[in-house]
Amino acid sequence: MFSIFRRRQPKELRNMPRYSVDQFLTVYDEEKIVLLGRVDDLSMGGMCVLSELSIPLGNKVKLAIEIPLEDGGVDTIMQQCESVWIYGDESSDLHKIGFRFIGISPNNMKKIHRIITCQPGLAGSTALHQGQG
Repeated sequence: MFSIFRRRQPKELRNMPRYSVDQFLTVYDEEKIVLLGRVDDLSMGGMCVLSELSIPLGNKVKLAIEIPLEDGGVDTIMQQCESVWIYGDESSDLHKIGFRFIGISPNNMKKIHRIITCQPGLAGSTALHQGQG
């Protein structure tokens, strides 16, 4: 039997290119002090996080993104975000959660720009997709 209903792809709302992230960037829910997951892709407007947890749509959370430094230290971006989409794959325990940055500071923008342009394997790479993110 077949279905007359098709699974519609959500309309792409991004207005900034997103970039696949080679570097392992850990993400924590700062308010609950719990490991959320890791960054899968990143843009100046938001990020996709791979997580075993599910976050309700429209949920506003303060996230801590840990950035490993060459000297072995860690830099952290503290950023208010809103969950704007979630995708769960039945063949995996992981969810992909799309977060939009809210009120990003110039300092955090510099750090994100540095990740996008300077991390090994990412410098000079092309965007995955155009749009808001």
